[in-house]
Amino acid sequence: MKYGNRRFELRNVELVDDQSLVPEEFKNMARGFCFIVQFYYTTEFEYSHRSLESLANVLQCQHFHIQFPQIYTRDEDSLLSKLLASFLTNEDLPDDVQKTMASIIVDVTKSIVCSTPNTGHKVEPILVQFGIVNVISMKENSLFTHVIEEGSLKGEQCVICLEEFSSGELEIVLMPCSHVYHRNCITKWLQTTLHCPTCWLRLAQEPSD
Repeated sequence: MKYGNRRFELRNVELVDDQSLVPEEFKNMARGFCFIVQFYYTTEFEYSHRSLESLANVLQCQHFHIQFPQIYTRDEDSLLSKLLASFLTNEDLPDDVQKTMASIIVDVTKSIVCSTPNTGHKVEPILVQFGIVNVISMKENSLFTHVIEEGSLKGEQCVICLEEFSSGELEIVLMPCSHVYHRNCITKWLQTTLHCPTCWLRLAQEPSD
């Protein structure tokens, strides 16, 4: 689902056969589920309506325990729905996204409960994974890949990482303001500010809510 400059994905809801994922404080609780709710945050840069660069996922993880009978109350009244709503609200997801994601998770969980044999474990771990993507649309001609010739930037530094440029190393980017940086460095820089770190030229459109 996409809202403005953000995308939301429910990547995975599954029973995982790995008791090491269950926190110690949950293992001796009444038989039920330990939910491992993971949020993956990614910043994606788009240029001319195509993906330019995606930064590595940043993971946040939350846990909660719920007993089997609490799965089967009416969806809007179930403890599972209320706990999910609390977690999703904390992650600042739009209301429509929260309701859609929570409904899918409840439905999948009920299906898992109906098909899960008694394995002898008191608490079964269920993994829930969300993808939250912040999309930044780059202006035309914001970034240019620059192939440097041998010695052409000898002694010059990327002002972000302070490492010297050398031929055959990390990809170099030439900005419209003529400043050059390692591609990885300027991409990470643009995650926090949308301006050239040398002259402060704006390089991208601010994401809208």
